[in-house]
Amino acid sequence: MSNNGKKNVVGYLMVRLFIVGVVAAAILGKVDAITAGPIAEQSRLKEENGMMEVLPDGSDFEIIADSTDDSLAGNSTIEGTTVKKVAKSGAGYVLTVLPGGFGGDIKMMVGIDNDGVIQGVRILEHAESAGLGAKSTEPEFYTQYDGLSSGGLAVQKDGGDIVAITGATITSRAVTSGVNDAYSWFETNGGAF
Repeated sequence: MSNNGKKNVVGYLMVRLFIVGVVAAAILGKVDAITAGPIAEQSRLKEENGMMEVLPDGSDFEIIADSTDDSLAGNSTIEGTTVKKVAKSGAGYVLTVLPGGFGGDIKMMVGIDNDGVIQGVRILEHAESAGLGAKSTEPEFYTQYDGLSSGGLAVQKDGGDIVAITGATITSRAVTSGVNDAYSWFETNGGAF
């Protein structure tokens, strides 16, 4: 085969590869457009259900602060807080926090009633190790925060009362840190809203 023949074959293959790439990109764009709405709706429902789980007596939640609109900056005196969103109800507050775990950020909700008692903790999203840090989503772990009314919580290895997940102390510390951040925000700002 001559040099020109090889160039024609390579050119032909490049054009075919380009066409396949364009078609694949168009299909992916269409799938993304179709699934974006249902994914957003599922995320919204997951958040609403999480609020009801961590503050069972709460209803008619109103978002009063959200890190995306800088509203937390003016209301929080906590340096480096991981609080991302605060919802208020007649029963208390639900705070969405984002502490850093072993596998990355852990998105979680903490419910605190108006008397400063932790009503519930739920892990919404995480990238923790399966079988280890992922156990933070199990009631055996997260229910141990229920009924506590202190922001100075720590795992037992650090002198506290929280029983860490075996083999996942970093995750346990991260969740405890998130609860502490939420409680600190409540202590500083709870009566301000």
